[in-house]
Amino acid sequence: MGGGHKHKFSLITTYMPDHYGYKGFYSTGKKVDTINVGDLERMGESEIDLKKLGYGKLLGKGRVTKAIVVTVDSCSAQAKEKIEKAGGRVEAAKGN
Repeated sequence: MGGGHKHKFSLITTYMPDHYGYKGFYSTGKKVDTINVGDLERMGESEIDLKKLGYGKLLGKGRVTKAIVVTVDSCSAQAKEKIEKAGGRVEAAKGN
């Protein structure tokens, strides 16, 4: 594969288009589905169980104007502050 980035570049890109990038790194960590506080406002409910909806974490982007009771595994400090300021509360999900 000598000259793959020089004089054989057009040969490799033409006949072996998947050659570059076939090795690499990938994350073995589990990614948690997240939702923002502003999205809760649009759901229109006063009690929301995010674990049943498939979300694992609540983040603080957006605004909350009404009291909402949220059940979730984890949430950011900003999200908790916004919900409590609006008169709602954040509860820990029961059972994993």
